[in-house]
Amino acid sequence: MKNRPLMIAAFLAIATPRVWGQPAMIADETGTVVFGQTPAKVEVMNLPETGGTPPEVVTLFDGAQAPGQTSIFSDAIPVDGFRSYVLFGDVRLSDGGLVAARFNCYASLEPWETIHDAVPKAVSFVGKVDSGFIFVGSLGVQQKNPILGPYLKCAFANDHVENLVFTLKAYLTN
Repeated sequence: MKNRPLMIAAFLAIATPRVWGQPAMIADETGTVVFGQTPAKVEVMNLPETGGTPPEVVTLFDGAQAPGQTSIFSDAIPVDGFRSYVLFGDVRLSDGGLVAARFNCYASLEPWETIHDAVPKAVSFVGKVDSGFIFVGSLGVQQKNPILGPYLKCAFANDHVENLVFTLKAYLTN
């Protein structure tokens, strides 16, 4: 990341019978004074990213088709190095009409195939896609979901009798 000077220019003006001002300084994003007096202390509030894993979009389902009254599981994806995820989804009838459907995501310590496999799992997300938007609980607000284990796997449930086409992607971040 290239260091760019931030305009952290401060000027304190106090309205009293005698107006006075106190110029501060301009510092870059690491706190190095670029112009002005060197203060006794510089606190950097917007620390630059240091190392870590850059954000990544992973596809859990991409235009997958689910026959009526079925559940389909994604592959288990490794999520080591990430701390949270946000889900993006879309579900439609085969003819393109919008419809609602539900899905769950699970964290696990190792990959697994079916919900009945003897692998410890934890539910990390319960939600639904409705009219092209993901809703969570009664508030209908999507939030960052914590990564609870080294693998993430989601299940899509088609409770309708019609076939559905759906896409589900996870945006993984630190």
